[in-house]
Amino acid sequence: MSELLNGILKLMDNWRKLPAYQLERRLDIFFAHFLSDIIEEEFSAKIDSDNIIPEFPLKKNKGDKGDKWSSKVDYAVFDNANNTVYLFELKTTMNSIDIDQIVRLLKVRNDDEQIESGEIILEDLINNNQFKRSKYMNENKNTLEDALSEKECKLSPKKWSELVEDIKFLCENSDSRSSDSKKKYNELERCLKEQDIFNEADQRHVKVKIVYIIPDKNRERKKSSNAEILLRILGKKKYITIIDFNQVADIVAKRCRNKSCVSKKRETKSENIAQCFCELLSNIATDESK
Repeated sequence: MSELLNGILKLMDNWRKLPAYQLERRLDIFFAHFLSDIIEEEFSAKIDSDNIIPEFPLKKNKGDKGDKWSSKVDYAVFDNANNTVYLFELKTTMNSIDIDQIVRLLKVRNDDEQIESGEIILEDLINNNQFKRSKYMNENKNTLEDALSEKECKLSPKKWSELVEDIKFLCENSDSRSSDSKKKYNELERCLKEQDIFNEADQRHVKVKIVYIIPDKNRERKKSSNAEILLRILGKKKYITIIDFNQVADIVAKRCRNKSCVSKKRETKSENIAQCFCELLSNIATDESK
């Protein structure tokens, strides 16, 4: 098994350089395996795999009860003990960071850290020496300001209960989908009902934290997109938590050292797989920082 997984990780490292290869879809299960360690290291919270739901749906066109479609967040992680939901976005390339997605996530964010005026954040973005003026930015300036406004981003107990209602709506309206899709939405609903936060949404204040896992958060690239610049600004202001691949690699290595194995032989195999995964993360981080 160790040889098989190492071979798969090495293939990913080679194939990610090809134009149509979608690395994120193949690599997400490896990140999911270490999410509990990442959350414990970054937020001092303990969760297990039953608290993780991949491809978590966020209802589109909020408020439109006729809309049965959704955008997806890579992982929703439920910390029932601390009344917190972490919404994770995984990016294996910096070019896939998207302003529209950032805006959607900011609208469901509900955290202690209060977001300042959207105008101030936009001013920071526009004043960045790598900012690129474009038709898109001109047309979406108001949308960004609204998403970053006090009305959208202030601490509000209603936010989580509204999000729960949206999810329930999506599940209840799965009847109009294919039989296979309906079964999957039923399974999603079953998984959600196992989470205390989901069941008691109207009775407790629930924090919703946004987390991005990206290749490199420290060095600004020569050709950074406006979306990347905006994400870095929000990260520095602590409105969004950003974790990069080098941090993940350190957490994986730490886990491998600390967790005892049944035998030394198994421990060596586990270390080999972790090392290959860390090497892949390091290679991606190096390439994406250029």
